[in-house]
Amino acid sequence: INAQLHSGELLHVIGANGTGKSTLLRIFCGLQEPYSGEVCWRGHSITTSRVRLVYHRQLHFIGHELGMREDLTASENLV
Repeated sequence: INAQLHSGELLHVIGANGTGKSTLLRIFCGLQEPYSGEVCWRGHSITTSRVRLVYHRQLHFIGHELGMREDLTASENLV
């Protein structure tokens, strides 16, 4: 996959169950390493700690599920 998103653009990923949508989004967010290739932001790989920090400050991810677990306290969910 080779994709570019510019400021103000959105990415809407759709497809059948088991086709890799969640994996792709996890890779874009830096939560999972790709098997090959890399995710770049402003021309630099997001695996660099300095770039990753700035990248995550600019990243907005809206998933289809609530990002908190009901069996944890608010503090535990934040951790």
